[in-house]
Amino acid sequence: MKYYQLAKTYIWHNKDCYCINTINRTSSAPLSPNLWYAETLVWSLDKYERGKNILYQDTDNKDSIQTHQYLVEKIFKKGIRSLMCEEDN
Repeated sequence: MKYYQLAKTYIWHNKDCYCINTINRTSSAPLSPNLWYAETLVWSLDKYERGKNILYQDTDNKDSIQTHQYLVEKIFKKGIRSLMCEEDN
């Protein structure tokens, strides 16, 4: 897998810290090995800023940070639960 970083943002909501990380990466599907796309992961962080768990994952077109920006705004305003609950979206 080839990849490179597009955006990384750290957000505090209440007492919890999250890292939103977006990379461009190649597909791992054997039929599309040269297909590039943007992958965004949301990690919960511990007090040493180490990733504990992947809480959310989404994809977008290559070089796009729209998903990244959307998740940053959503978590900043409403917290991580807003990504998991349909009625809050």
